[in-house]
Amino acid sequence: SEVLVQRDASGLTAAIAAAGKGHTESLELMIKANPNVLLQKTNSGTTPAIAAASNNHIGALRLMIETKPDVLF
Repeated sequence: SEVLVQRDASGLTAAIAAAGKGHTESLELMIKANPNVLLQKTNSGTTPAIAAASNNHIGALRLMIETKPDVLF
């Protein structure tokens, strides 16, 4: 869906925002619609995995690792 790739001025996407806020259920729906959302980066290089880890959202991070084990590399 087009909304999954939309970015704000800093490059923030829905998936990065959901991961950073720990919205695991929303993130799971986005991943099911397009697993490549896990590869998105903000202008400063923040990925969904970095956003989740930086904010101690272990459930979101676990979901991403289970879905795409190489998401951290």
